[in-house]
Amino acid sequence: MVERIKSVILAGSTGALGSSILHALIGQDRFNVTVLVVDFDSITSLTESVKRQNALVDAIASPNDPTLPIRLIDAAVVASIYRIILVEFSLDPENTNARALPLFVGKSHAYEYIQKLGKENKITWTAVSNYAFLDYSLRIGFANIDFLNKKIKYLNDGTMEIPWTLLSSIGIAIANKVDMEKAIGEAMTDLKARNVNFKVIGDIIRYLISTSGYVTVPGNDNELLGVKVLTDGEVK
Repeated sequence: MVERIKSVILAGSTGALGSSILHALIGQDRFNVTVLVVDFDSITSLTESVKRQNALVDAIASPNDPTLPIRLIDAAVVASIYRIILVEFSLDPENTNARALPLFVGKSHAYEYIQKLGKENKITWTAVSNYAFLDYSLRIGFANIDFLNKKIKYLNDGTMEIPWTLLSSIGIAIANKVDMEKAIGEAMTDLKARNVNFKVIGDIIRYLISTSGYVTVPGNDNELLGVKVLTDGEVK
């Protein structure tokens, strides 16, 4: 029987993605939401902090401490948390080339570890995979996109399509996944908004009418997660 989830604790609530997840969880108006503020180096402190919670959402990127995700998982298991949701911050966690980057070492270890614990029936889990944050990337000038000064440096010739995801969409997906009846535990779900190439983004920056080049990305879990694919107008 699937446990009804009422209490959710969020790790990483102050980050760009974590704050979007926090907003979405509170907006659901059906969870008691707690923000995890604790000594993350101490398993004892972590375990005490997550006690009496039904679910834990790990939205910490943790590139500087690749062991942190494992400590969070261990604390959740000791505290008898029913479900943990791992936010992958990246492409498919089973994409070995992408996950070989130092940035994802901790996430890769956590993904392997949670699969092992799931098979041992110690916890239910879901990992949510996403792509580059479109709104955040435009804001900080990621990938040579200078939205403020309306400049863009193409990758290759600018026609290479890249999957993007909105921070708000990830937040909605996480909130919808927390108490989903079909726990899809022991699974990875894939969230994408649209494939958009750099020439199209250049057109947006120049405030021109949307051009061809938008394509719906096949093979995602958007409908399952309650997140719609962006229309051309929404991308603009």
